Amino acid sequence: MEASVELDAVIGIVAHPARKSTAIALCEEVEAQYLSFDQWGQGERWNHRHVIEVCAMIAEKEGREWIVILEDDAVPCDGFREKLAEHLATMPGMIGSLYLGTSRWAGQHHASFERRVAEEIEWADDHVAKSSRPVQIHFSELYHGVCVVLRVEIVPMLLALLDSLDGVPTDQAIGMFALHQRWGVWYAHPSLVDHRDEEPVTQHPDGE
Repeated sequence: MEASVELDAVIGIVAHPARKSTAIALCEEVEAQYLSFDQWGQGERWNHRHVIEVCAMIAEKEGREWIVILEDDAVPCDGFREKLAEHLATMPGMIGSLYLGTSRWAGQHHASFERRVAEEIEWADDHVAKSSRPVQIHFSELYHGVCVVLRVEIVPMLLALLDSLDGVPTDQAIGMFALHQRWGVWYAHPSLVDHRDEEPVTQHPDGE
């Protein structure tokens, strides 16, 4: 029997007061170290930035390499923490996502990327079927903010960028950061979280 891999990450949750019960349940399920509600209506940017900053501080104090930021509508897979630990143990990049999805993509129209995504997923499915092991798919940007993985060492640069891009949605800003740094984003496949389809509590610039 293989020894389990220790989770080298701090988990934080970005939540809206309208989803309080859902967010608390999610926090308990993934054993998150930090949960923040935008209680005073300061906006999604403030709340994301706050959770990223606090989780990075906790990670530095505990000697963790990664922070994992979930939004309150994330639906984690069974055995989330164990699978996350295994995923992070082999993740090659600086920025990752635990959800690829097929609906609205941050700052982009899904149709313009549909063919490439389908091809990458087909390849990944074939690999998983043959090896019975999950894989990671690389894209140039972040397409969803449902569950973002960040290496702690890049957080100061990311926070500075977020401060300079006021008005740009956080998921899109992180995608711009990944593209500008030429790191891209590594997506877990199969995804480790799903996205709960609910009415949005904040409005995205593309209307969704």
